[in-house]
Amino acid sequence: MKLKHRLRRLADKLPPPPPDRTEAQKRWQAVRDRFCRLLGQAEDLFSPHEDAAVEQGFRPLTEGRVLDGPYARWLRDLRDGCCRLPKLPAAVMKALLLAWLTPVVTGGVTCKGCGLEYPHQNDRPLLAACPCCASREWDWTHLVRDYDRAWKALDGYAGGKDARRCRPPRGPQEAAERMLTRRQARLEAKLPPPSPELEVRLRQCDPVFERWDALGAEEQCRVNEALAA
Repeated sequence: MKLKHRLRRLADKLPPPPPDRTEAQKRWQAVRDRFCRLLGQAEDLFSPHEDAAVEQGFRPLTEGRVLDGPYARWLRDLRDGCCRLPKLPAAVMKALLLAWLTPVVTGGVTCKGCGLEYPHQNDRPLLAACPCCASREWDWTHLVRDYDRAWKALDGYAGGKDARRCRPPRGPQEAAERMLTRRQARLEAKLPPPSPELEVRLRQCDPVFERWDALGAEEQCRVNEALAA
């Protein structure tokens, strides 16, 4: 009850939402639902110690501390269209959640191939390659909105229409992307729906993300640059 009251007070202080909030919210809702499903599948693989650590990692966000906690950056970047959340196997999602908990993490990089963000340490990725598509090519996440990347046209991306204006790959690569997307869609259709408890976790974060949106592009850029320094 105290947490709900605290979030309600924070939401009451927020300025009016931007004009495109409805469409932005729809895009974010789809990504958030996928995050919940992937989190639920990964939780089945956690040991009791890992489960407690991940739960602790989400606590700052649910308490309204938007810039605190190991998952704040990843979720904020998903919300802002700086990365994408592909459909991931449970083992990959588990490894990614635990990687973000590593104390040496100093930021994130975004895979050029699929758009997944994963952590980096001291100006180099913490992982040898993207855990989703195995690509070794990446962008600094805070610069992604300025780049034209094909993955911005795929599902799992919450960016706006302007950010989606990129030329999709052609030829064999395009055919491979479409085949992979169809396979992923069939696999996702077989997954059970997310539990109400998982949906509540990220729904409690909505006022925090709305507060971030209210900062404006320039202020967001300054914050991102400070975090990347």
